[in-house]
Amino acid sequence: MELTIPRRCAKSRDRVLRSRLVGAILVVSFGVSPASAFAHEEDPEPYRYVQPPASQGRQDSPNETPHTATSVHPPGALEERIAATDDGQALLTLTAGSLPSPNGSEAIEVTLRPVAPGSLEALPYDAQPIGNAYLLELRAMPSAQPIPSLAAPAILTLSAPSHTDGLIYSSDGVRWEKVEAEELVDGPGTIAAVVDSGYYVQVHDGAVIND
Repeated sequence: MELTIPRRCAKSRDRVLRSRLVGAILVVSFGVSPASAFAHEEDPEPYRYVQPPASQGRQDSPNETPHTATSVHPPGALEERIAATDDGQALLTLTAGSLPSPNGSEAIEVTLRPVAPGSLEALPYDAQPIGNAYLLELRAMPSAQPIPSLAAPAILTLSAPSHTDGLIYSSDGVRWEKVEAEELVDGPGTIAAVVDSGYYVQVHDGAVIND
């Protein structure tokens, strides 16, 4: 089956993978740049919130709700694979060899699920969430056994409704840690090397995540 990648994500994927060594962590891990990860559009779509901030008002139209991405991949795939939401807000580039091969597994299910940050524990250092949290879930199929981490880092790219100061991660939505990430150049958002299943949240301030 041919995988259809949303136009916004397809552009971002191509630009990220072609760009020169710029972002420090991505240079070390993959040799990709944070620049232009989500291509600029003349009329970008409004950001889709699970639960909009009070200043955004209510979202009454069903087509304004954020999308979940679920895709199935062969264990231990040796070619690059993509998991992306149809609304273009979250993209996971699974580099060659990043998918694990648990014993007895026939496939690996990868899910990127938008979550309201308010449903999680308070963020550290008084950081304020920007946009949705995204839950990365990995499961071995057909058993549906959860997988705690990838076999090697993948590239997570998240768009945002406004400027971000960093990215944080939690395996359980309670204890948080900073993720080394770069801000996108052509629009608000972040790009980072990730390995673990769990919650990823873009944030503002938080003393720039206690740096």
